[in-house]
Amino acid sequence: MEEPLSAEDRRRLQITSAGMLAGTLIFLGLSLFMYLTTKRGPGVPVVSYFALVLALLSPVLAVGMDRMLAGRPGASEKVNPAVQRHLLSYGILEGAGLMCAVALFVAPNLLPLAAALVPVGTMVLRFPRAS
Repeated sequence: MEEPLSAEDRRRLQITSAGMLAGTLIFLGLSLFMYLTTKRGPGVPVVSYFALVLALLSPVLAVGMDRMLAGRPGASEKVNPAVQRHLLSYGILEGAGLMCAVALFVAPNLLPLAAALVPVGTMVLRFPRAS
């Protein structure tokens, strides 16, 4: 059983997680703005479906990775293993959200934006809280 996070570790984790979430939301907002303001060609519909699959699988991948690493010792003695696991799983979710934003650039529809709700929602739910 690992030790609970110290107040300092929790605060650092909250700041880092907030930055990752904000970056994803900003990039999605910019992609949506570009989608709405530029002339669209036929687009690449397969990218929409790829983003959808990645977005739907990202919470499963994040939880699976978190559980897989729970029994292993940390890579560094200076960083709490719980912090490492959280940042790794949050990075998986962030990557899926950013893939949806990139897909929105070339997609002929708003399916990637709808798909981005899954990883972004999971990021919000997994945000480190004070308790």
